[in-house]
Amino acid sequence: MRGARERNRISCSDAFPTPVCYTDYYMSNSLNEAIKRAEQLPAQDQDEIGRTVLSYIERLEQLRAEIDQGVASLDAGQGEEFDLRGFVRQRYGTA
Repeated sequence: MRGARERNRISCSDAFPTPVCYTDYYMSNSLNEAIKRAEQLPAQDQDEIGRTVLSYIERLEQLRAEIDQGVASLDAGQGEEFDLRGFVRQRYGTA
């Protein structure tokens, strides 16, 4: 386990035009390592990686919002019985 001093350390990268600062306390080891390695790449590659990561995060946020909305509607009693066999039959022509 990391010590309190290291856990609260702030890391700022000057590899970007505007320094990016983050606390690695809230970041997973793999994401922290990926950012450190990406800092060593050319700016064009960093931009491409950044766009890819942001796109992934946006899709993940959208999916979580849809799940939350679905759970809320089920909690409100707005759910319907789901016919799995009918769904498979309609989708794939077999059951």
